[in-house]
Amino acid sequence: MTDNKKAFIFFGSAGSGKGTQVALLKDLLTEKDPTREILHYDAGAGFRELIEKEDTYVAGLVRKVMM
Repeated sequence: MTDNKKAFIFFGSAGSGKGTQVALLKDLLTEKDPTREILHYDAGAGFRELIEKEDTYVAGLVRKVMM
């Protein structure tokens, strides 16, 4: 049995279209194989949540980088 797992990593600045490209890729993969499990993690969303909800040293550092 061949394990056909692949990983895709999208890098780019905010607003560069990473989310759009990920959505298109997910749609294509799901269309080709509806049973395929797709794991998607949006690091930017995690960082945004951190800086909105936390008032910690680390959140402050992330805020400086992202703002």
